[in-house]
Amino acid sequence: MSLPYVWQYNENHTHSIHFENITFRHNQNFETMINGHFSKVTIVSSTFEQNTCRLGLFTLAGMEKEILIFNNRFLSNEANYVVQFDTDSQSEILGQVSAYFVRNQVKFNRVNPMVYNQRNGMMNMKMINNATYQPMSYAIGLKGLQKVNITSNLFGDNQLDYELLAGIRTAKMDNYVNVIKNW
Repeated sequence: MSLPYVWQYNENHTHSIHFENITFRHNQNFETMINGHFSKVTIVSSTFEQNTCRLGLFTLAGMEKEILIFNNRFLSNEANYVVQFDTDSQSEILGQVSAYFVRNQVKFNRVNPMVYNQRNGMMNMKMINNATYQPMSYAIGLKGLQKVNITSNLFGDNQLDYELLAGIRTAKMDNYVNVIKNW
């Protein structure tokens, strides 16, 4: 989903996306991406299971989003990453935009070997040309500007390089990301 800029922008009348009790299972060349302008995103009690992804399973990108991702299952998928938050701009009206990834299960995921091998070959070529390092696989990734509270989640038996990567940009030295109580 690509959410367009709203000309008559008002925080009370904006985009909203709500997934509840939805199952995405056994899909090939799969990815879920919510990109673009500010929105309220709620994903509750849904299952992402046994999908083979071109690159990543679930991405939130674009402008900051008001996020609640709660009580979902991300199980046995093949992807270079499972969930990625990659915001590149901030909401003009709202100050701090709340974002929560809470009580989710992220288990038994593994790298898609075909994509991983192709990307690994390309990354080796880029590294020769002094490109920045990009991790090959991870369960949860934070990029960009938005701080996401990642708490009370269950990780387990993921065959990925990293469980959590946090590389957000900030203007403050004392800024932090809340990632307590994950197992």
